[in-house]
Amino acid sequence: MLVFCSGIAACGEKEYLKAFEQLCDERGKEVRIHALGERIREIGRQDYPDLGKYDLLKYPDSTVNAWRAAALEAIINEIEQTDDDVVHILDAHASFWKKNGPEPAINTSYIKRLEPDFFVQIIDYEPDIYDRLKEKDDLPEEYELSVEEVVRWQETERYTNKILADHHQRPFFVLARQHPPESLYNMIFTDKPKVYQSFPITNLDDESLAGIKDYIEDLRPHATVFDPIEIDPQEFDDDKVMELLHNHTVKRDEQFIDQSDIVIVNFPKMVYSSGVEYEINYASRSGKPVWIIKPEGYAGPFTEYNCDREFAKPEECIEALQEKFGESDDA
Repeated sequence: MLVFCSGIAACGEKEYLKAFEQLCDERGKEVRIHALGERIREIGRQDYPDLGKYDLLKYPDSTVNAWRAAALEAIINEIEQTDDDVVHILDAHASFWKKNGPEPAINTSYIKRLEPDFFVQIIDYEPDIYDRLKEKDDLPEEYELSVEEVVRWQETERYTNKILADHHQRPFFVLARQHPPESLYNMIFTDKPKVYQSFPITNLDDESLAGIKDYIEDLRPHATVFDPIEIDPQEFDDDKVMELLHNHTVKRDEQFIDQSDIVIVNFPKMVYSSGVEYEINYASRSGKPVWIIKPEGYAGPFTEYNCDREFAKPEECIEALQEKFGESDDA
């Protein structure tokens, strides 16, 4: 199996993959992570020994393309020489960002030769990515981005990955760097159902939110859970950027729903949530089953109209999920 894994600079994908690799090692799974950027620089240093970590954008496209092609040829050769039960992760950018705009970062002809089983992008909250980039002392001028540019770059990365996945008729997934490494592990080694967990965030008290987090931990052994609260957006003091962040949040949650088998809505208390209403409607229009947990009261006609099943207790919902999808054996 081969997975194409990408993420923009400072999004945390390398840290995520390191935790995933450690998990696989603990569970006796052989995984090889091929960091394309590092391999390109190794080849480039044969001609330019002082080539630095962030220097690729300083060289002509034709030069970098030649280095990238050589690196990909070497990686393909290594993959072909390994056993079929080894899982390979190609860690690469799908795009660069240079001088206020995107640049291509992958030779698409090699995607066809690699034939990834699926594509995955690791994401994080854009102002946090911006802060990490600012902390890098050796960052060249090309990477001195505004928060707006970070938002646009991460969205471009998602768009590019989705086009590549659609073109090659492969699934595309987005994972937050805060999602546990078990999420990627499950997607590769198990057939656990993928669940988007919807719930009202802004109008719940701390006790209710704590209860939801406990429920999600009870759900994780039985499913791969895409939890939107893992990325905790904060208010930003720029109206234009805040609008971009809000729009990106909606697109991100739509992607979480698109890549899920089922949507579960949890109302620990009956409070209004425009986000939950939107997600229920979007999931229903997309043909996804929608289940609702509501321990008390009537959720209203517009909430319940598009819900396929109702449960009074979270444990009842988890039991029904096991009945519907079966209990997956942990590989």
